Amino acid sequence: MAEELSLPFGPWTRLASAQWTGHPLSVYVNAENMVMLTVFDKSEKNINGMLVLLKKPLLVEGKTESFAATQQREITLIEKLSAGRHVKYLLLESTPYYVPYTQADLIKVIQRQYAEISGLTKVLFTASASYDFKVTELHPNDTQTEALLGDPFTLFALSSITPSESVSVPSSRKLSRFFLGIDASGQGVEAGLSDVSKIAVLGGTHPDRLRALAAVCEAALSTGVPCMVFDGSGIFSGLGVLGEKPKDLEKFGLSFPTAAYSFKSYALGQGLLIDLRQLPLAVFESLSGLSNKDIRAVLERIYADASSLEDLIQRAETLPEAKPATQYALRKAARALRCLQTAFPSTFGKNSFSDLSAPWDFGSKVFHVDLRGKDPALAEMVALSMLSPLKNADRSTPSVLAVFDRPANLLTERLQAAVPACVALALPAEHEADLRFSPTLELDLVGPNETVVSMPHRDKKRIQLRPLMTRFAPVSPSPVVPVSPARK
Repeated sequence: MAEELSLPFGPWTRLASAQWTGHPLSVYVNAENMVMLTVFDKSEKNINGMLVLLKKPLLVEGKTESFAATQQREITLIEKLSAGRHVKYLLLESTPYYVPYTQADLIKVIQRQYAEISGLTKVLFTASASYDFKVTELHPNDTQTEALLGDPFTLFALSSITPSESVSVPSSRKLSRFFLGIDASGQGVEAGLSDVSKIAVLGGTHPDRLRALAAVCEAALSTGVPCMVFDGSGIFSGLGVLGEKPKDLEKFGLSFPTAAYSFKSYALGQGLLIDLRQLPLAVFESLSGLSNKDIRAVLERIYADASSLEDLIQRAETLPEAKPATQYALRKAARALRCLQTAFPSTFGKNSFSDLSAPWDFGSKVFHVDLRGKDPALAEMVALSMLSPLKNADRSTPSVLAVFDRPANLLTERLQAAVPACVALALPAEHEADLRFSPTLELDLVGPNETVVSMPHRDKKRIQLRPLMTRFAPVSPSPVVPVSPARK
């Protein structure tokens, strides 16, 4: 009789067991045909932890190439051809997690991955209409399901983890001090967590400042602090790729890593959404241009708990007339919201990425938010909607580093003030007067890879900044697409 696991959304029945790079691997399936992969991190006497990954196979009909080309996360397509039959499967997969070998941790990660897969499934069904292909759920015991799960060879596709895939491994190292570089005597210069809540990089050229920010990111990642990078130029996309080994590592007391940092990129229209529940109405009105008094009277009645423009449109079209939200104002608001939705399709709604709600759970990981070509107002809405949920975290010290590539004078005071206490903020600034805060750590560039470090109640020090381990290549920013104002 096949082994079964009594875990959430189960029972999970074992399909296969094998060895993967010397580690025991098992593949399980539940009644929804969702597949769970477990890989055990095992020593001679103990099981130290386990890697868990959920995948969901779906039937697809039609051309999926255009859709697949727009996706930045892993998607697997399997085609089976035989006489008179052609079946194509698309495999959605969750973020893989490494967890301690306890039932409580396993239950928690399965619940998180299941929610992520459920969100991805909804996004896929919605996207299929735009990309002209059909998606169908697999049913237990039908021929298409048996052709996939009953074939031992296709199980290799279900249980694969690609070498390029980033696995989130919680850091077992306690958060320590950021190593910034060395002074003239060769002594290391570090900053504690209390020193990094507000970081400003001044002096030099803008590319110089961004390079210094990349070094700050690596200092954070090397101590287990994840980085949430809002990147309008693409310059930080190399944080997930190792660069050339620096020649002077030894004098800094650093060693070259054997693997790149875990890296995951998010982009609007490609899974990432702006959740209106995280934006106060006044902010949404200001950034969307919907500040007309008639429209405001309607929004004040319909905005609460709405996550998407579609939510607002449906409410505006069904809301009974009541002054000052007259029938004229209701039609005007619905028309303006539809104009906004047409200009920005697949932009507003609930996010399905569970890892964004608690990024500190994932140790040395880069959460890269690709904002290339996005209007500043839209980019600000993205940042605010992602940072806002973190303010409720029960954390008094910075547990994640938020980095912006845009100069401080181009970031609104509202955005700079919205960063919660559990998030450290780092950004470049041409002049200190451009900052809307007092830095707790200031790097003032004075030469190639040299900076003066300033922290409150400590003497300034001139240091050589730590060398970069990841790939840094300045790129030309993409042209900004202007916002088409909604008709008022």
